[in-house]
Amino acid sequence: MNHTTPPTLIDRLGRPTGAVVAAVITIVALVVVPALLRTIIYTPTSYPLVYHSSQLGQLCYVDYSNKQTPMRDQQGNLYTAAEMDSLMPLFNYRQLMSDGRAPDTLAGIGLTPYIVASQSVVYSYSPMRARVPDMGLYILFESMPKRLGLELPTDIMRLGQTIEFIDNATNTVDAAKSQRFRAAMDRAGFQFPALGVYGNMNVRKRYDEGYFCIDADSAFFHLKMVNGRPFVRRCPLPDGVVPDFFAMYEAPDRRFYGFLFDRRGAMHIVENTDGNYALRRLDIDPVCLATDEVKIVGNMLFWSVSVQRQSGCDNYALESQTLSQTERLHIDPKRGRWDEVREWLFPFYITIGSRRTPMLRPELIATAPRAWLCNIVVALVALGLQTIRRQPLRHRIGTAIFLLITGLCGLVTLALMPRIFKTKNTYTQ
Repeated sequence: MNHTTPPTLIDRLGRPTGAVVAAVITIVALVVVPALLRTIIYTPTSYPLVYHSSQLGQLCYVDYSNKQTPMRDQQGNLYTAAEMDSLMPLFNYRQLMSDGRAPDTLAGIGLTPYIVASQSVVYSYSPMRARVPDMGLYILFESMPKRLGLELPTDIMRLGQTIEFIDNATNTVDAAKSQRFRAAMDRAGFQFPALGVYGNMNVRKRYDEGYFCIDADSAFFHLKMVNGRPFVRRCPLPDGVVPDFFAMYEAPDRRFYGFLFDRRGAMHIVENTDGNYALRRLDIDPVCLATDEVKIVGNMLFWSVSVQRQSGCDNYALESQTLSQTERLHIDPKRGRWDEVREWLFPFYITIGSRRTPMLRPELIATAPRAWLCNIVVALVALGLQTIRRQPLRHRIGTAIFLLITGLCGLVTLALMPRIFKTKNTYTQ
C-alpha cells in the first residue's frame, strides 16, 4: 500500500485555509498574550495631588495615604493634617469649620461658607470625554422656570442637519416649535449642520444655560430656551481661535459658562460679562485632547491646574481673576513594570479597550525598536532547533520568518495549529 506523508504545519500555512486560520490565531494572540501579561504585572501611573497653598505661597504635594504627614512643600518640609488644614484654608474649609478654626478673612476678603463654595472650581477632562459618540438628541430645559428647580420637558431636541423638537408622547415632530428655533438660529447666522453640541443634561444642577454649539463654519453659538422662546447668540472669538471642544460647567457664581479648547490646544473659559461673552485663556501650555488629562481645583485666590501628559505631569498655579501663571511644577513620569517589559517583548500588539475612548475598538500599539531583539532571538532559537532536527530548509526559513515578525505571539500559533489540523508540527516535534 502507498502511504502519503501527512501535511506539515508549514504546508498548511502555505494553503489559503491554513493561512487564514493562522492569521486569526496570531491576531487573537497579539491581543490576549500582552493583555494577560499586563494584568499580571501592571501598576497604574499615579501622580500626587498638587495644590497651591495660599499661606505658603507655593504649590505643595498632598498624599492622603500618609496619615501622619499628608502634606509636603517643595523644600521637603512635612506637615500634619491639622497643619495642612491651616495652610490650605480654602481647600479644607469645611474641616476648619467643624473644628471651629475657620478664618473670618483671607487676603482681605471676608469668608463665609457660601462665598467659599460659590467660588470653588472643580473640573477634570480626560480624552474619553471628547470621544463619546454623540447621538444628536438633547434635553433643552427652560432656563427661566417659574418655580425653583428644573423640570424635564415633554419633548426632545434633535440638532444636526437642522433643529427639531420631538414630542415624547406621540414621537412626532413639533413643527411649530421647530420652525421658531430654526428661524432664530438662521437670524443669528448659524450655519447647519452643527459640528458640536455641548451642554449639561443633569436636572439637578443649580441653573441651566442650555447649549453651546459649533456650526459648519466653526463659529461658536449659545442656544437656550427662555420663557418658551428661543435664545440664540453668537459668541465672538478672538482672531486665530477656532473652537474644537467645549465643556459646559455652569459655575456656581455664574462667572463663566464652561471651558473651551481650541484647535491649537489653548484652554479658555467663556466668561459671562453682564450677559455678553468674553474668552479668558488659561496661562498653561497647549493641551492635546487626544492624550492629555486636565484637572482643576480652584478657589477665590488661585486655581491649581494639573495636566498629565506622556512626558509627565505639569502643574500650574494661576491667579483666579486673571488666570495668569504664578508658578509651575513638573513631575517626571514613573515607568511601571509593564512599560519596561512590553518594550522588550512586544514590538507591537493590539488592544481592544483604550483609556482615550469608552468604546471597544482595536488599536495597534507600537512600543520600542529594541523589542525586535526578542523576535530575533525567538526566530534564531527555532531555526537552531529545526536545524538540529534536520527539518527541510524551506520549513526552517518559513518558521524563522514567521517568528521574526510575530515573536512570542507567533509561538501560540505554532502551538495551536497542529491541534486544529492534526498536522505534524515541524517546530515542536
